[in-house]
Amino acid sequence: MALTLTGNILSKISFCDKQCSNVNDNKIKSQIIQTIDSKYSIQIVKRDYNIINPNILRNVSYHQHILTTYTHGNPYMLYLTKIDNINCALFIDKKLKDGYTYPKIHCVKYRFSDELYEKDTIFTGELVRDNERRWFFLIDNILLYKGMKTNEKNILSKFELINTIMENEYTQDKFLEICPLFIKKLFLYKDIKKMVSEFMPNLSYICKGIVFYTLNNKHTNYVYMIPRDSQILIKSSYEIDDIVQDKYPDLWNKNHSNNNEILQITDSIFVNDNDNCYDNSNRNSNSNGNSNGNSNGNSNGNSNGNGNSNGNSNGNSNGNSNGNSNGNSNGNSNSNGNGNSNGNGNGNSNGNGNSNSNSNGNDTINIDKNTTITESEEKEKEKEKELENKLFEIEKNNVVFKVLKTDMPDIYNLYCNDNESHLMKHSIALIPNIKISHHLYYTFNSKPDNLGLIMECKFSKVFEKWIPIKFVNNNVFNKTIIEKIEKNLKDSE
Repeated sequence: MALTLTGNILSKISFCDKQCSNVNDNKIKSQIIQTIDSKYSIQIVKRDYNIINPNILRNVSYHQHILTTYTHGNPYMLYLTKIDNINCALFIDKKLKDGYTYPKIHCVKYRFSDELYEKDTIFTGELVRDNERRWFFLIDNILLYKGMKTNEKNILSKFELINTIMENEYTQDKFLEICPLFIKKLFLYKDIKKMVSEFMPNLSYICKGIVFYTLNNKHTNYVYMIPRDSQILIKSSYEIDDIVQDKYPDLWNKNHSNNNEILQITDSIFVNDNDNCYDNSNRNSNSNGNSNGNSNGNSNGNSNGNGNSNGNSNGNSNGNSNGNSNGNSNGNSNSNGNGNSNGNGNGNSNGNGNSNSNSNGNDTINIDKNTTITESEEKEKEKEKELENKLFEIEKNNVVFKVLKTDMPDIYNLYCNDNESHLMKHSIALIPNIKISHHLYYTFNSKPDNLGLIMECKFSKVFEKWIPIKFVNNNVFNKTIIEKIEKNLKDSE
């Protein structure tokens, strides 16, 4: 779908307790709706089911149906398409509010395969908020798959296709998505009692009816609306937990034992420190060094095992040293001195435990590190230096930003130079597809100590944002130059 209109067509809006882009330009809305209608003869604002009443109940009973739930959620269409060569997932409200010409359209992100966006795909379903304020989209139909209508498929074939897509052409991303996607569960007539008495009461959201999908596409789908005074009450999370404990005790015990292990691990993290220096290791041996006199400092070294060694020093001392180790060993060590004392215990044992402690009122730990650099690593570093010194040719109307990663997925800040050549934040980058998202993610993760990477960026006329396309080593552009390029691109349409 080619959209060429530019301007302030998107605005930030709260949707599913998160923030997304809202299409607020009626011309864009009209073009989207007309494209769906003219290319695929699909009407957005349309009733999907006929309500069952006593007059048509007989007709329903003559045909075989597949059953599913009808929730209290709002009906939406999820339209996957490309706008300005960018993957766009559009939530389109199937209800039209009084006084409005066009329905609500929200632009969100989902990790479907690029082909679903390139050739257009349309799901329908219900946007639901459960009793714990969690949002999710329940898919109940697919109208278009890669540009091909599915109206000749029966409901079983459609659900099989939906499951195949979700398994092979979709990647869940709880940080990127506005809400998770689920597929409705189907039931046969013989399972209707189980559906009403067991399945629906154990859901975390209220169902206001039952949908009857016909297996013959020539016939209409129906919905039975449960009277308000007979509405099926849902169980609380505590009641469901009790049911699981009663019917599936092994599963319940496993879940709660895992929770207890997590609590124990968390509690074991805390360690008391009493201004002493401790050295702990996994061998068993003990060595003790004692000094007689006045002492002003303590040093302790601890390890595990069996064995004893004693070191004694006579004289005035300013420090006490204690070294403990374990291993099956006995050894003696003596130290004599005035003012300072050292207790060293060495024991030859199965645990090979040697510990030394010296104290002069101060405790010191010395660590030696040996670093080995192979020839291949040196060559790689040389190649990196060559690339660092290489300048790249920037395409016309593209600019160069410094890109900084944030704590949020797919949120990267773009920085440019001000008029005094100081870095300043310009905007947030637009990440239009999975390929660019993965490229940025893995590159930044491979260089965690890097405070920012230089990237060439391309301007999106529809979203009026810059898209990072490749890493370069050029100088960051000036703010004035960037604004001039943006103005020229906007005026060119």
